[in-house]
Parts: sequence; C-alpha cells; structure tokens
Amino acid sequence: MDGILLINKERGWTSRDVCNKLQKILNEKSIGHLGTLDPFAEGLLAVTIGKANKIMQFTEHLRKTYIADLYLGVETNTGDLTGEVTNKKDVKDLSETEIRIVLKSFLGKIMQVPPMTSAVHHQGRKLYEIAHEGEVVERKPREVEIFELKFISYHDHHLIFETTVSKGTYIRVLGEDIAKKLETVGHLYSLLRTKIGPLDISNAVKISDVNENVRLYPITRVLTHFARVKLPPHLIKKVMDGQNMSFGLIDYEYILIIDEDGEAIAIYKREGNSETYRCFRGLW
Repeated sequence: MDGILLINKERGWTSRDVCNKLQKILNEKSIGHLGTLDPFAEGLLAVTIGKANKIMQFTEHLRKTYIADLYLGVETNTGDLTGEVTNKKDVKDLSETEIRIVLKSFLGKIMQVPPMTSAVHHQGRKLYEIAHEGEVVERKPREVEIFELKFISYHDHHLIFETTVSKGTYIRVLGEDIAKKLETVGHLYSLLRTKIGPLDISNAVKISDVNENVRLYPITRVLTHFARVKLPPHLIKKVMDGQNMSFGLIDYEYILIIDEDGEAIAIYKREGNSETYRCFRGLW
C-alpha cells in the first residue's frame, strides 16, 4: 500500500499509537505521519504509508488549522486540561469586540517560547524529558507566524477560536499568551486540528473504521506547492535511472515529475542557476 490516509484522531491516542494500530490493521510496516498531534488533541492526522513516507521533508512548511477552546481563569503546568493547576486569576467582563482586538494583535510573525512539554532539544535532551523530572529550564523564543485567528464564541470563560499557523507554532502557548493579553490566565480545554495544507478533516475517518479497503490519497494531493512536469514513458525511465534533466525552466527550485497517469515519480532540484535539474528524491 502506498499513499496518505487521513485519520480523525480521538483524544487519548498518541500519534505513534495511531501508527502502531494501523500497522496491525493494514499489515504494513512502513507507516509515519505528517505532523504530531498531542494525546489530548483531536482531529486530522495525515498518515503516510509506503512510498508516501518519502515526502515528509517536503511537507514541513504546510500551514495547519486548529479550532481551540481556551478556558480563561485557570493556568496549568502543561497549558492544557491534562496538567495540574498552577494558578487561578479572575476574568473580567469581556466583550466580543475586546476579544477580537486582542486576537487580531497576534496576526503575523510573533515570538513564542517553546513549552516544557515540547520535543525541542535542550543540551541534547528533549524538553518534555526534562519536565518529567520536575525541572524547568530557560528556553529561547522562536519566530512563528499566525496567518489567521478568528473569533468563534465566548461563554462561561470558554473562548473558542480558529487559527491557521506556520510550522513550529504551539497552540497551547498561543492560548496562554492570549489569556495574558486579556489580563488573566488560561489553558486549552480542547484542541481540534482541521487542516494540514490542502488536506481537510472532512475526508478523514476514525481509526475504528479503517480496513484494508480504506481510501488512500496520492502523494500529489499533498505536493500541490510544486511545479509539475508530465513526462512520457521513455523519459520516465531516464528519471528512474537518476539522470539529470533539462526542462527549459529556471523559475522553480523543485519540480515534481509525474507520469502520464498523474502518478508522482520523483522530485527534481535545479542545479544552481542553470536549466539542469538533478533527481533529488525518487518516489517510486
């Protein structure tokens, strides 16, 4: 089996749990995913099967969209409802207008401090490993980008918002920072991922509904950001032999080679400023 399986992950599962379960259901060893979802989070997990595992490095930049429920007035040590309460603070009366103004202030490039629950490395160790030992270390802020941040509702201290973000953005940290700007504290009560680039949760299935006949999406469904060149069989053979090619193009760093059936064959990369492209990643 080769392709991308869209799973609607349920709360309580780790992303690795999902992959391990699918290995047994589908009797496939080569299974990965395009971006981790924390155990408390739900929603879209794009699972890669077979040769689809070869595209991971080309999907890291894809924007991701979430719907978050930020509970104001209570802070936890994990930034979500699974952690221990570390602080409580009154929540003033908030108008929708005031909330929208605060949300708008986070649009664009911002700096975030990675949470101690993250897999970011510190002196050779992952932060969450250090946190499990009860330690807290200083972390350097990182630049991320918030492309969209939309108000959905606010009731009984539950602020529901939708956001589309860049790689490396921590929604729990975004939630905590929003709470601070609203002059209180907060944590994520729930988190649902709805999109990864062109992939949408509306096409996802629950893991309990997966069988060997489940629909897999082709690699081309994700690699929509690459220019494409369709080649006939005699040139596809040269591609699969790893030969350099010239397409008369200089505007693209990468080109996705597809065959006459529209199947992804390889990713080619331009050599310097020339018209010559070399095989950067075979997808067969």
